[in-house]
Amino acid sequence: MNAILLNKITRIFTSFILIFCNIYIFGVNKEKIYIDMIGQCTLTNDNFLYERVMNISKNPNNIPKKIDIKNFVLNNEKKIPFIIGENEKVLLLYNEDIMIAYSNRSIVPFIVGINKDKYKNEGLGYPDKATSTTFLTEGNINYPASNIGNLKLKHSWVEGKKDSGIGAKIFIPKGYYSGLYFLNGFVSFKNPSLYLDNNRVKKVKVSDTNQKYNEVFELEDTPNPQLIDLKSNKNWEITIEILEIYKGNKYNDTCINSILYKGF
Repeated sequence: MNAILLNKITRIFTSFILIFCNIYIFGVNKEKIYIDMIGQCTLTNDNFLYERVMNISKNPNNIPKKIDIKNFVLNNEKKIPFIIGENEKVLLLYNEDIMIAYSNRSIVPFIVGINKDKYKNEGLGYPDKATSTTFLTEGNINYPASNIGNLKLKHSWVEGKKDSGIGAKIFIPKGYYSGLYFLNGFVSFKNPSLYLDNNRVKKVKVSDTNQKYNEVFELEDTPNPQLIDLKSNKNWEITIEILEIYKGNKYNDTCINSILYKGF
């Protein structure tokens, strides 16, 4: 790999991580932040970091050319969080465990980071074969449950019922799950108002399709990741039923941007 290009990429991501350290999103040093969904790649291994990030973003041109660490703000636009600097704007979905960042040039994240200390014995993955009792179709565009597993912006699951979607169910195929991270609502970089325009999930019932486990969880009205702790890491099929919603300003469609799972 060209040394100049490698150094440039390294500086970009080092600057990006410094932003997070400065605003205490993670509160850990850069060696503890991993840049891979499975958590096998650290910032100290620059070549592997570059390759993994390219695998996520698909295109080197999607990576911001500059993020100014001296002049930035973390700002919410219609509840969608953005980092805004002099020369770049980044949509950021985060909590103390995870950060997922998007540039304005791509619907896929250019960086996905997880807190190493929280994932010593577990991995993080996508339920890419989820199904549902209903989904919305608008012209040639579908919003199926499989969308919750791709982390793409504007590719939410949207229920297709004529009402607000109360009672709609999502089925996550059998696997080893100990928790679920919900990323609520419809998230768009260029039109952040779509989050509040559509319904978001407020309360869900999570159950094991083939056994007797079921528990009700209440979600906050935020697109940032929220952990539902299943308190058991076992091989099960998960059913998620919508019980209550946050009402949208314009549309009566209930949306879930993404779901990630803790497991292994």
